[in-house]
Amino acid sequence: MFSTCHILDCHILDTGSVAADGEGEHGVYTEALLDALSVPGLKAEEVFKRARERVIDATGEQQTPWKQSSLVGDFVFNLPSEPGRPSSSALGASGQADREALFWHSIQASSDASDFEAYLKRYVCIDERACCLGGKRYRLPSEAEWEYAARGGTGTTRYWGDGLGEICKHANLLDRAFRRKRWIGFGAAECDDGHAGPSPVGRFPPNPFGLHDMLGNVFEWVEDRWHPDYAGAPEDGSVWDRGGDETRRVRRGGSCDKSHSGVRAAYRHADSPNNRERDTGFRVLRELPQVRRRQRSRHQVR
Repeated sequence: MFSTCHILDCHILDTGSVAADGEGEHGVYTEALLDALSVPGLKAEEVFKRARERVIDATGEQQTPWKQSSLVGDFVFNLPSEPGRPSSSALGASGQADREALFWHSIQASSDASDFEAYLKRYVCIDERACCLGGKRYRLPSEAEWEYAARGGTGTTRYWGDGLGEICKHANLLDRAFRRKRWIGFGAAECDDGHAGPSPVGRFPPNPFGLHDMLGNVFEWVEDRWHPDYAGAPEDGSVWDRGGDETRRVRRGGSCDKSHSGVRAAYRHADSPNNRERDTGFRVLRELPQVRRRQRSRHQVR
């Protein structure tokens, strides 16, 4: 009588390839493997598959790890943490930046949402509204915060002025370029910004605060619920998350397929946060400690 032996056999390189030393405290393969092992709940074969892909990508195909498996069923190295028990993925700070970079580089072109969920769970602490990264909090801006940043200290319709003569030099909007390629031209500006769709960030001059693409290119989500006007809005510019339409949030800034009337600092648009559009993105802000203290005090007063 014979029993079946289930084996997962892995080597840092295949025949004919060379192991790369890397730039951190570990070699490229070790760093990639440690990073994959740190993801709670990841199955064994997926751990080595991710490590292999990252090494191949990081070394330009100069190093190709080898793997052979006869495993049956699911085997997990790193079980998800339970309340009161530290995760087995607890690693020292040394090499953390390298591991995060390898992880991100391996998934940035992925179409699998679980890859990004794993990244967020491993490297970003998520609470109800904000994300913590490196001890700092990031979140969507409020509508008032967004407009303050978009205006850049100016009081004109757009941060470069009120007229339309220079608009294609400052923003990506519905224009001749879009009309030529998309056959949509109603309300198009009679100029050419050089882009018939979303453009890479930073192709247009920044506003006085040094921020690029605050107007045009893609709409930007803010945290506020949709309200038809500002009656009753918080006086301190914080997120307006009470009352209004709880099914819709606010988008600001206009986009590459929006006419000039929508590409201005005061323009507002409502949409469901469940919608996914090629002309919509987001911009996060980093909270300063004094802002967090002020907001906590305000909520305590409520």
